[in-house]
Parts: sequence; structure tokens; C-alpha cells
Amino acid sequence: MYLVHARLRSAAGTAVPADVADIVTRHADADTGLEHVSVHNGAGTGLVLGLFLLARSLEAAECSALQVCLHALSHAPQLRAFTLLQCSAEAPFAYYEELLVGEATTEK
Repeated sequence: MYLVHARLRSAAGTAVPADVADIVTRHADADTGLEHVSVHNGAGTGLVLGLFLLARSLEAAECSALQVCLHALSHAPQLRAFTLLQCSAEAPFAYYEELLVGEATTEK
């Protein structure tokens, strides 16, 4: 399973629909592998969707997430004021930094 983040922006004053995760899920085809959508309000007029997908590779998961987001944004009236800024998996840098710090302290 892969986690892909989709960053969305809307015009000032646009309300985020309370059921945005359900809206996005309803616009996913069965072959996208979408399992779950989480929603995080971003700063100001931003919104971040976390799309959890079953896929054969990270690239396939990112493509599926992009497909789901574009379909939802163009077909769901509640999301037409939103624009997709980015849709990609993020490296868990904090996790790897903690590993490096741990290695540095145990080597002394």
C-alpha cells in the first residue's frame, strides 16, 4: 500500500466540504486501488488529501491518485473551486533523520 499526498488550493472564502473524503472516494474507479482518503486542512486556502492506494509500484500509485483527484475535481460540483497543485508520495525524511541521529549516538 502506498500513501500519496494531493495538495489542493481554492479561492479565498471557499469552504471545504465536510464530506470531501467521501466525495473523492465516490469518484474513484475500482481499478485505481484507492482504499482510503484522509483530509488535512492546509494553511490558508490549502487542503491536503492523503490517498492510500494498493498498487504494483509507487509510480502506479501516484498515477492512480492523480487520476482520482482530477476526476473528482472535474466532476464533483463541491470541488470545482479547487485546483490540484501537487500529487506525489513524500519521503518520510523525519523518520530517516531519526535513524541517522540514533546511529550517530550509538557509534560514540
